[in-house]
Amino acid sequence: MLSLSADAHALAGKEHHEVKAVVFDQDGVLVGRRGAWERIRGPNGSAQLYRLLRKGVLDLSEVRDIYEAGMRERGTCREDFIKAAREAELEKHAQEVVKELYDKGKKLFIVTLAPSIFARVIAERLHPEAFLRQNASAWQVPMNVHGNIALFDSRGLFVSVVSYPTGARQPWEFRGEINKRLVLDGIRERHGWHTEELLYVCDGYDTEVSRYYPTVGYRHTSGTLHTVAEITDLRELLRLV
Repeated sequence: MLSLSADAHALAGKEHHEVKAVVFDQDGVLVGRRGAWERIRGPNGSAQLYRLLRKGVLDLSEVRDIYEAGMRERGTCREDFIKAAREAELEKHAQEVVKELYDKGKKLFIVTLAPSIFARVIAERLHPEAFLRQNASAWQVPMNVHGNIALFDSRGLFVSVVSYPTGARQPWEFRGEINKRLVLDGIRERHGWHTEELLYVCDGYDTEVSRYYPTVGYRHTSGTLHTVAEITDLRELLRLV
């Protein structure tokens, strides 16, 4: 039998706008902590790089440049990305929860800092109708899967990653990371929803989003995340939505 935290009970019991959409982080929530992006860029030096990042010796763009240089040197190609996403271990109960939320009529989104080529494969594995076959644009771009954009050359070899801060394809490229709060803002505005009608699920690192949107922390360890509920089993989401 599942047990809900006190915060989760409070969320389930209080009056609030009905949740119309659930927005999932990818790595650490829908797939294991060593998600598809970690699998493709390789573990070598990760701990050391992130120590330097936390100390301010390197910034995020410099860390990404180091990873990308290694991927180009190894001859990483498009198929390597797809293979890694196909082999990534889905989080326990992720498929079950996604299916039930979809059957309840909830809109579902994936927002990730990993390249969207990963997220689309993960979405296909979880539930293609829920994630990939709704709200498509005239160019058949899945509008409910948002990530950074991996670029490949004519031979299919990896070149670089570019980012659009809002998660949508702007007429300019931004050399940084997508801003998840801006992505959620765009989702909310496009559908005409209230802030409280979106529920964000992450593993504890998206502190900016959690200041503006109701956020559920899934097995997270960060003390700075502002959550409305803490869960250790994805099935607990079904009692909150």
